[in-house]
Amino acid sequence: MNNIKFKIKAKGYTLEEFAEEILGIKRNALYKKINGDRKFTKLEKEKIKEVLNIEID
Repeated sequence: MNNIKFKIKAKGYTLEEFAEEILGIKRNALYKKINGDRKFTKLEKEKIKEVLNIEID
């Protein structure tokens, strides 16, 4: 999942900006999802694929 962090930063977003502006969630929720404590929703996965061009399992 660290690939997500790298891609977010490579696209010029902070994790907080990406969480709030792209996914519509809080930064803490994004951290939990990246760390595997929670799962990404189908809509979040679609947005990640669209913006970062990566697949999330």
